[in-house]
Amino acid sequence: MRKSIRNLFIPIAAAVCGMLIVSVGLLLLSMRPIPDGRAAQGVWTVKDTLVNLFIIQGNSGLIAVDAGMNPEKVIQGLEKMSIAASDVHTVLLTHTDPDHSGGISAFPNAVRVLSSLEEPMILGEDERIFFGISRSERNPLANEPYTLVDPGDTLDIDGRTIQVVSTPGHSPGSTTYIVDGRMAFIGDAGVQSRGTIVPLPRLFNNDSRLAERTIMDFLNSYDDMEYIFTAHDGVWSDSRN
Repeated sequence: MRKSIRNLFIPIAAAVCGMLIVSVGLLLLSMRPIPDGRAAQGVWTVKDTLVNLFIIQGNSGLIAVDAGMNPEKVIQGLEKMSIAASDVHTVLLTHTDPDHSGGISAFPNAVRVLSSLEEPMILGEDERIFFGISRSERNPLANEPYTLVDPGDTLDIDGRTIQVVSTPGHSPGSTTYIVDGRMAFIGDAGVQSRGTIVPLPRLFNNDSRLAERTIMDFLNSYDDMEYIFTAHDGVWSDSRN
């Protein structure tokens, strides 16, 4: 009996391991962050391992979209471009996964902004699904101050007009920030593929079906974007079409 159970368990375990290896491979293939430097006019990027965060020039200071995962690497990347982290007065968080919020301490003077739909992730009232498994790790924003905004809000920050758009699926509160009506910072709502934007591989989303609907609806509703900035593979530009 034990031998039969063992013989049944081994191929199941091998299949699960195989799926995980394939999924990790797909994720790594989808992650092609661009190097530190200018990403567009008035926009710079910092590469922190497998993720990009973006810096937007304001009238009197700087706005960051996401915070990377390692504050030391973030600061080093900024210094390469002669940008002082202390000049960043606002961080717009697309969501609170550690690779997007773990470097938040690099910006000690910044107001941290995130969607009200993402707050349950911080409070432990909602679960983050990864590889189909609920993760229980401490959220990087736990016990940190932050400011909530709602989908549909329009923010006037340092001369920039920023629209808050809900793009759920990767996480419940995943948010896109549209700057001046022409630049969309979508976080992990999608990655580039064959000239368009598609969701991340299924095992990295809380709800992949929702993620698929979300990105399709977003691209249909905001088809006039000049730039779409993704967190893991750089910038899509309408000049490519």
